[in-house]
Amino acid sequence: QIGGDGCYAAIDPTNDNNQFGSYQFLNVMMSNNRGANFTQVITSPSSSTGGNSTAFLAPYLICPSDPTVMYGGGDSLVMSPNGGNSWFLQGPSPLDPGNTILSIGVSSTSTDSIYVGTVPMQTGTAHILKSTDGGNSFTDVTGSLPNRYPRRITVDPTNSKVVYVVFSGYGTGHIFKSIDAGNTWTDISSSLPDMPFHCLAVDPQMPKIGRAHV
Repeated sequence: QIGGDGCYAAIDPTNDNNQFGSYQFLNVMMSNNRGANFTQVITSPSSSTGGNSTAFLAPYLICPSDPTVMYGGGDSLVMSPNGGNSWFLQGPSPLDPGNTILSIGVSSTSTDSIYVGTVPMQTGTAHILKSTDGGNSFTDVTGSLPNRYPRRITVDPTNSKVVYVVFSGYGTGHIFKSIDAGNTWTDISSSLPDMPFHCLAVDPQMPKIGRAHV
């Protein structure tokens, strides 16, 4: 029903009638009947020749602490306060000039605690940015992280100061952990093969157990 290249999907954990699917460049569709029908709720212009203001695989997510709040990312952060029915620009625009948002992580205890990973649209440096006020302002917490594509940001569901960033590419570490909300980072992937990693999930009942995907 959605078409295009399959991208991110999300289901409201409190009401599985509300489901989301998307295709390339942050074009997001919403269903209120478990996928029987979809309506487009974010429409992003795109061009096959480049110049797009979003990543090809642009992220959006439902906040785990309040499913009525959602975030999505192009060259700026967008937010929905009403379960995806309407969306508004949030914070600086563009957020990280010359870069687009590739990954978003949100605290499980506060909708205002957000981590965003950006990547260059042409040439430049990838960044990890943090907001504690719902995306109105951001702090650069890239620190010692490698200049590679941050494919996933995962926040520990039991401790919002514990954050993981997963990187693709070769030649550096691929999974980095912070225990102080991004102020410092530690490479925890030294025993893993040097190959691209794309996501990481933390078991909410046993947060010391995680699963990474290559």
